[in-house]
Amino acid sequence: MRVSARRQAYDLRGPATFFQCLDGYVYMWISEPGHWNGLRTLLGEPAWMLDFPERWLELHLTEERIQRCRAKVALWMKDQHKLEVAARGQKLGVPLVSVNTVQDLFGGEGFRPLENPLTGAEDFSRVLNEVPGAYVFLGATAYPDPETAPGNHSPLATFDDAVLPDGAALLAELAARRLR
Repeated sequence: MRVSARRQAYDLRGPATFFQCLDGYVYMWISEPGHWNGLRTLLGEPAWMLDFPERWLELHLTEERIQRCRAKVALWMKDQHKLEVAARGQKLGVPLVSVNTVQDLFGGEGFRPLENPLTGAEDFSRVLNEVPGAYVFLGATAYPDPETAPGNHSPLATFDDAVLPDGAALLAELAARRLR
């Protein structure tokens, strides 16, 4: 494996990826026999897993095996609920986590997608080229209709500080999930 200082250059090439579930997504990362054995139990001991050599994740990794594993897991995962399957997988030693959205964290009332999403700043894409991330706006206007409220840089703008606890909770949750 070629080593580089770029974060994207280090890739174990295993079947780690996002999988769609009935109610969202999960992320799974497996790299050793314990993970593989836990996954086998989670999936109900499917026959296709017997075709993979012992310790394939460490010693016999091929693109064909990676793609086959991902396809089989994806087929099974689509009928699962993300929180339930992540909890069952973790009990079996499988690094499997649910992927939650802002809407999952705060409910439908606390989330509103923008009709015309903003990039924030044209240089934000440069940050995302170096590290994973997302752009999130935290609405704090004190006006009843955000569409008619003065802009953030207007001397007439007023802010509702009551959103700060939710904003802090969101940022803490995003950081905690990134570190797991």
